[in-house]
Amino acid sequence: MATSSFFEKIAPERLRSFFEHDQRVIGLDIGSASVKLVQLRFEKERALLETYGEVAAGPYQEAPVGKAVSLKEDRLGEVIRDVWRESGAKSRKVIVGIPLGSSFITFIDLPQMSEKELARAIPFEARKYIPLPLSEVEIDWWPVSTLMSKEGEGLESLTVLLAAVQKETINAYQRIVKKAELSLAGFEIEIFSVARVAASAFRSSLIVLDMGAINTETAIIDRGSLHMARAIDKGSQALTLALSHALGVDFDRAETMKRELGIQKRPETEQIRAVLIPLIDAIFDEIRRFQAEYEHKYQRTIDKVVLAGGGSLLPGLLDYAIEYFRREVFFVDAFASVSYPPLLSPVISQLGAPFAQAVGLALRASS
Repeated sequence: MATSSFFEKIAPERLRSFFEHDQRVIGLDIGSASVKLVQLRFEKERALLETYGEVAAGPYQEAPVGKAVSLKEDRLGEVIRDVWRESGAKSRKVIVGIPLGSSFITFIDLPQMSEKELARAIPFEARKYIPLPLSEVEIDWWPVSTLMSKEGEGLESLTVLLAAVQKETINAYQRIVKKAELSLAGFEIEIFSVARVAASAFRSSLIVLDMGAINTETAIIDRGSLHMARAIDKGSQALTLALSHALGVDFDRAETMKRELGIQKRPETEQIRAVLIPLIDAIFDEIRRFQAEYEHKYQRTIDKVVLAGGGSLLPGLLDYAIEYFRREVFFVDAFASVSYPPLLSPVISQLGAPFAQAVGLALRASS
C-alpha cells in the first residue's frame, strides 16, 4: 500500500536501518480506554506473532475498566510499561499510532505531472489546505493513484495524499515512550495501520469503520490504496453513557449490558436497542454520507464494509450493519498475514478487530 512509507522520514531512526539488526518490533496502540501492544518477529519475510497484551487505562485514574480517560504523560508511560511487562514482550522498539483526530489528512486532485514537478508543487498546495503554519507541523505526501474525475470531462487527475501532524504532538509521544523506558522506531496515523491489514485481506473497494471509545475513524480503500479518511466524534463510550443515563444504572453495569447483550434482536434487549440504535444510526449516517461523497466524485462503488476496533464487537452490530448498508460486512482479520501456533486460533480469531491498529503498526516494519 502507498501508506507503508508514512512518516519514515521523520522517525528517530529509519525502520529498515534498525530492522537489519533486530527482527522484533512492537506495534503500540495508545487508546483512551486501553493500551494494546503486539510484538511480531520477522523471519524470511514471514511475520510471526510472539506476544500481545492489553491494559485498561481507567483504573490508573480511579475510573472503571472501559472508561476513556485522559492520563498525564507520566501515568501513561506507566500504563505502557505495565502492558509491556505483563505481556512478556522482549523488544523495546515500538511503532506508535497517532489518532486521526490529532492529525490532518487531505486528498488533493492535481493535473498529471512528473515526480519532480509534484515535489515542487506540494509545498505550495500544502499551505492552502493545512490550517497551521508549516513550521509547526511535519508533513508527508505521496501519489495515491490516478482516477477519472467526473468533473474532469474525461481527463485523468492525479490524487495525492497529504498528511500532517503537529510537531508538539510528535514530541509528546516521544516523551511518553521514553517515560515507558522503550525506544521509538516510528510513527503512523492509526487509520493507516488499520487500512494496511484491511487491504491485505480484501482486494476490492471497501470502507473501513474503526470504532474506538471516543471516536470512530473511517477510511475508503480502493485499488489497494487509502483514498479518503475521516474521524467521527462518536464512539463506543457514548453508547455506555447513554445506557447508564436512560436505564439509571452505573457505568460498570451499563458497560456489562452493552458488551453482553448489545443490540441483538431478543426480547430482553428491546430496551437496550431503543437506546443504542439511534446513536449507532448517527455514526452510520455519517459514514454513508462519506461513502456517497466518494462514489459521486469518482464514479466508483464501494463493495464491502470492514469493521475494526473494540467497539465493533458490540453484539448484533455486524448483522445490523449488513441490514443498514445493504452490502457485505466483515470483521477485519488483522492476523491474516501473521503466523501463530494453531492452538491459539480460537483466541486470535476474536482479537482481529480490537488489535487491528497494533498489528498494522507492527507490520509496517516489514513494508
